[in-house]
Amino acid sequence: MVSKAKKIILKLCNLLELCMGAIVLFGLVCSIFCMLPAIHSLLNPILPFHELSAFLGTVAEIVIGIEFLKMLCEPQAETIIEVIIFMIARHMIIAETSSLENLLAVISIGMLFAMRKYLE
Repeated sequence: MVSKAKKIILKLCNLLELCMGAIVLFGLVCSIFCMLPAIHSLLNPILPFHELSAFLGTVAEIVIGIEFLKMLCEPQAETIIEVIIFMIARHMIIAETSSLENLLAVISIGMLFAMRKYLE
């Protein structure tokens, strides 16, 4: 009886994960379509840096969202590490960080790549 209840709960959890994945996918598609006007502004030959930085931040967030969706669909250590790598890289590129913070980010990304290689 308890084992049957556990199987039902596990199936419900899988269904909820699938529903959350569908919601994340819908949000990602909406975000991509909302970016289309920003792509047009990139054609401006005199593009202010803050607009380019905002565009890169949005693209990085969408990529992180895609990796998060992959993590929901395939919850493995490798996909979790990829999400963390993209999050650190986004922070390094978009945020104004000091040299020490950049060094720590590079070291942590290197460690994550080593962990990913070890898990293969």
